[in-house]
Amino acid sequence: MRCSVSISTTESAYGTGVSETFRLYVVDENKLPAPMPGASDDEKYSRLVKAVVEQGGLWGEVRLGVRLFAQVLELIDHEIGATGFLPVLAFNNSPHDILGADSSCPAFGYFNPEQIRDLQSCLKAIPTELMEAAGRNISGSVETVFWTLRAAVDEAARRRYALAVIHGTPRQAT
Repeated sequence: MRCSVSISTTESAYGTGVSETFRLYVVDENKLPAPMPGASDDEKYSRLVKAVVEQGGLWGEVRLGVRLFAQVLELIDHEIGATGFLPVLAFNNSPHDILGADSSCPAFGYFNPEQIRDLQSCLKAIPTELMEAAGRNISGSVETVFWTLRAAVDEAARRRYALAVIHGTPRQAT
């Protein structure tokens, strides 16, 4: 992954959409469930969320419109020289591909420990001033997402853990 360092945004480029809370959990990948053949999508999702919440540590929360959250991730993604890395993994990825690409589950994001190490070095290469300036352009959203993400990524990298992104109010197995 290459890291570039320029940002330009305008408030009119972003819609807000329905607000949702995005929770970032630092979690040991080895404590998450393995693939569950035969389980329904809902069962897989519930078990996965339960494991993340019980085994992981909540490291940050962002309340934002779904579209705006995705667009901010796309902006940061662009700045690290990636093409869809952040938004795809933050919205449609799970450990061991438990949920698969075509599940009927709510969105779930996941970055494995290797991806976290790569992402950490790229996020650190983005100058603070650029995030602050971009944040002023769209009501602080870029800066809020960037610093929340960076804090969670830094902690996950320090522990050699993964990062899970739970969208909305998580449904857990009981």
